[in-house]
Amino acid sequence: MLVLAHYIEHYILIIVVVICWFWRTAVPPRLPGSRTDTELSVAVRQRVRMECSPSHGVPEPRITWLKDGEPLESADHTRNIRLLRAGRILQLRSAGVEDSGVYACVIENKAGRDQRRYVLQVNGAPSVSYSDLLSRYLLYSFHPVISRE
Repeated sequence: MLVLAHYIEHYILIIVVVICWFWRTAVPPRLPGSRTDTELSVAVRQRVRMECSPSHGVPEPRITWLKDGEPLESADHTRNIRLLRAGRILQLRSAGVEDSGVYACVIENKAGRDQRRYVLQVNGAPSVSYSDLLSRYLLYSFHPVISRE
């Protein structure tokens, strides 16, 4: 029943958009999943994809991506960040710990705006220093065995 209600709501929105387009009325954009944050947790060097697909909006909404409240310019991050499908997908080719943060997809037109937030946590491998490895090796390799006779 819930699925049927979702489909009915979707078709009603399409009809409203078509009518508004015909009458040249502006319709505010809307993003599915914009009411809650999406939490992503990935390992270092993993590929990450975040989607921003407006379900409707007249005129066509403009898409902007933010990281920690600042606009993301693809030129600033060309080695790692790609915007695909006209900005509808933000892809991190190889996530690093420094990529952790709050990403937001903001869509807006003259009738309004909406946004979807992703909280990205990139988990790095535990770091082990050479001196730590050497001291453990020496401790366990040359520790005298005491026998009880």
